Amino acid sequence: MTSRFTIGRRAMLQAMGLGAAAAAAGAQEEVLEAAPIFQHGVASGDPLSDRVILWTRVSVDAADAPIPVTWEVSETDTFDALVAEGKGTASAARDYTVKIDVSGLKPGKRYVYRFKALDQVSPVGHTMTLPVGDVESMTIASCSCSNYPYGFFHVYRQIAANADIDIVLHLGDYIYEYAKGTYSDPSVEAKGRIADPETEILTLQDYRKRYALYRSDPDLQAAHQAHPFVAIWDDHEISNNTWSAGAENHQPGTEGLFEERRDAALKAYDEWMPTRADMRRPWRSIDLGDLARLVVLDTRLWGRDKQLNYATDFDPRTIAVDVSDQDNPKPLRTPDAQATMAATKVERLAVPFDMREKPPKPLLDLDVIRTFDPKDAPPYLTYLPDVGGFKEKLEEPARTLLGEEQEAWLGPQLEGSKKRGQPWQILAQQVLMAKVFIPKDVGTYASDEDNALSESLRAVAQLVPFGLPLNMDAWDGYPAARQRLFDQARQFAKNLIVLAGDTHNSWVSQLTDKRGPVGWEVATPSVSSPGFEGYLPIAPETVEAGLKDASPDVKYMNAKDRGYVTIRLTREEAIARYHYVSTVKSRDFDAKDGPVFRVVPGGAPDETTLEPVV
Repeated sequence: MTSRFTIGRRAMLQAMGLGAAAAAAGAQEEVLEAAPIFQHGVASGDPLSDRVILWTRVSVDAADAPIPVTWEVSETDTFDALVAEGKGTASAARDYTVKIDVSGLKPGKRYVYRFKALDQVSPVGHTMTLPVGDVESMTIASCSCSNYPYGFFHVYRQIAANADIDIVLHLGDYIYEYAKGTYSDPSVEAKGRIADPETEILTLQDYRKRYALYRSDPDLQAAHQAHPFVAIWDDHEISNNTWSAGAENHQPGTEGLFEERRDAALKAYDEWMPTRADMRRPWRSIDLGDLARLVVLDTRLWGRDKQLNYATDFDPRTIAVDVSDQDNPKPLRTPDAQATMAATKVERLAVPFDMREKPPKPLLDLDVIRTFDPKDAPPYLTYLPDVGGFKEKLEEPARTLLGEEQEAWLGPQLEGSKKRGQPWQILAQQVLMAKVFIPKDVGTYASDEDNALSESLRAVAQLVPFGLPLNMDAWDGYPAARQRLFDQARQFAKNLIVLAGDTHNSWVSQLTDKRGPVGWEVATPSVSSPGFEGYLPIAPETVEAGLKDASPDVKYMNAKDRGYVTIRLTREEAIARYHYVSTVKSRDFDAKDGPVFRVVPGGAPDETTLEPVV
């Protein structure tokens, strides 16, 4: 049976000052006045049936010796029924953060906890252990992408005030690495939300200061104070578009070894996040009683091959040319013809095309081919991309997003859940898994201005006829790896739901392969980072329609609203409910109800169905 909570959740939240109408500024003053040395609040995370991680930080500039810290866990908010207590230390070695793995707790119970240090008492945090056995329901909140200088964290405030939430699942981009004035909103920076340090973060001290800035936010503190978190990083906890051996936003020539930056970022993450994850092997799973297995994946760092890029990874279209007679080169248009020629008489050359012809006509004069420079050529002469060659790179079977070790680990996790009779297998991971293609009308998204964005949109429009995916940084950029995961799901899972973040927009999509449906994906919008409405000079509704038209698997898409999504699981259904805020650009905002979807389990992944709830 589901445990009944000792502490009334709604009463608890009211006592914490976390009603929906609570003013963020007032909440911050309350926290700082109550406990000046606990300026970053308290947090809990990675709950199991008998234990949970508790976290805080002692805010001191420096100390000659470690600072003693005591902690208490109670079943009542008066702390007259302690169930666990102990001592820890805050030291410079871990940036004065304190992380305790409290064991010996009862399953399916809600607890309160607090810390004491230097004669001061921290705010009271609220957490829970996971239930075992027969579980009536569980509600997971999914969120991601909180960019401090791009908007206020009203979404965290709403998460804190939502008494129905059991666990908050943070899918990454908890912080952003950029310098002041980079990937930020000037109107928000003018209100005091400025990156600290003001430079791009590279060193351990840099990453620590950036976490300290984010964790000073009262709304983020409130979310941590109200619910336990289960978290996994995405790229911006390290650097934009990270992969296993580098990142788009890391330049070794000026910023040092990527491995040193990565290790500094992960050490700070381990210090500042309430996680028990192994930083070198962060994938893990937890059971929500007999209801579901939540599997947390790392699709960003340890197993990921480098992303392909439309701007840099297209080779020019080439033609095999018989150059036996230098004055009369002959194109070889078929493999059979080429096979008849001696290898020494064949060259494969990048060929410019005359775009005035329909279809474009290759120029076969060897002097033109060997001296052609597109920078100096008239606009109607250009190289064309080798789409076939690009697709071969994209579909290379060895390309991986998870890595061999994690792929081998995943199958038994799904199979074990199915054998236990859990109706749901939930994959929590960072990037979009559904197939999303370039909108057919993407060329019309360009403005009349001759700028880099418009130029890129017009270039991408040339790829529409070839059915290429929109985002090379998502699972679409690793189709062979995605198919291996789908094969595992089809073999081992029962009812698969994938949770994703990263895109800043909302998506509900069916996951399919050539054999048919595999499961469903529910992707959360961002906390504050901009969606398509912040990038494209057209109405978000146009983008939504274009993406859905090009991508049959996409059933819902919201390109403009910030928010989060909750998933309420029972044995009979999974209810996905979107929660939005009216703005993140000012301190005043309104909560907005988003759409609701009902996923009905079947006997196998291809039998799970989804329907909107009116």
